[in-house]
Amino acid sequence: MSERKTVYGIILALLSTVAIPLSMVVPVEASSTAIEVINASVGSGNFKFYTNTTRAGFRFNATIWIRDAVNLSAFEIYLTVNDTVLNTARAWLPSLDSRYVFFGLPRIHGPLPIPHDIDGDGSNEAVMIGDALLASGITFTGRKLAAIVEFQILYEPTVQQTRVQDYLNINNVETYLLDDSYSQIPAIVVSGYCEYNYVVPVHDVAVTGVKSNKTVVGQGHIAPIMVAVENQGNYMYCTETFNVTVYANTTAVGTQTVTNSPLEAKQTLTFSWNTSDFTVGNYTIWAYAEPLADEVDTTDNTMTSPTTVKVFLGDVSNDNKVDIRDIAQVALSFGTYLGHAEWDPVADLNKDEKVDIRDLVIVAKNFGQLES
Repeated sequence: MSERKTVYGIILALLSTVAIPLSMVVPVEASSTAIEVINASVGSGNFKFYTNTTRAGFRFNATIWIRDAVNLSAFEIYLTVNDTVLNTARAWLPSLDSRYVFFGLPRIHGPLPIPHDIDGDGSNEAVMIGDALLASGITFTGRKLAAIVEFQILYEPTVQQTRVQDYLNINNVETYLLDDSYSQIPAIVVSGYCEYNYVVPVHDVAVTGVKSNKTVVGQGHIAPIMVAVENQGNYMYCTETFNVTVYANTTAVGTQTVTNSPLEAKQTLTFSWNTSDFTVGNYTIWAYAEPLADEVDTTDNTMTSPTTVKVFLGDVSNDNKVDIRDIAQVALSFGTYLGHAEWDPVADLNKDEKVDIRDLVIVAKNFGQLES
């Protein structure tokens, strides 16, 4: 780039009717003045990306700041990258931003920064950015934003090549500052650093909660069971599909499929436990998420409800309690049997295919029982 001329220095010289070539500028004493590439999200020049959250094609911005400038009148920044890793997508002067170094000051409004594909491979490896003040005697002193450059990630590391890296390089002769006497201002030039790391995919689903709204339920009734599940893997771009089964003791109550669950997604499934075929007694309710392919941590795939559910007999009328209505309904079916014209299987509480005194005794023993 030695053949490039210092556009903004020349324009400044023309504006003051005195032509002073850049080769004749006289450096002043060294200072803490700096031109820095900054990652605004972390406050340093480091840009780190990981394959579990970022894919090739992702775009990000780098800001370029001028720090501790004294009597700044013009600047030029020439930034280069390895265009097999990064593409310089675009660049601009944030002139409407109050943080801009020449915000509110008369400027020359120089040429728009256009990224260059010097080697003709279809990816831009360089961009030149600059600006200058228009009026003589007007300068800037302090620390402010000079430019913003947008990059696109081109290459994604793999398990074989766990890391790719590149420099957002501004440390060259085409990057400089000028004061109002067209002298180059000595400045520390700090380039940026971009690192893209491969992360081994972790596939992990978990059951995070199991709860029944009922702790006591009449036999033959439905007990709703809520199961909370979560995709606890580490890949933003990897969704998971898996089956979840609910059990009452060792008997499966039902199975549901969670489809395309994204990273960190939390979902609550509702199962309907039909207690018709379950004997009277206390039941431990638990849920199981089938492990994924390559899932290592399966300790959280199973969870048990902290409370048991009791199944009781006698609520023939299905009104969540055992009272005179249930005695009346059993009495209406008294003496019937399987195949009888007036057979009511709900009244056959002991499941012996007939309604007799034994069924009435069951209702009597559970009289006053309530679902809860």
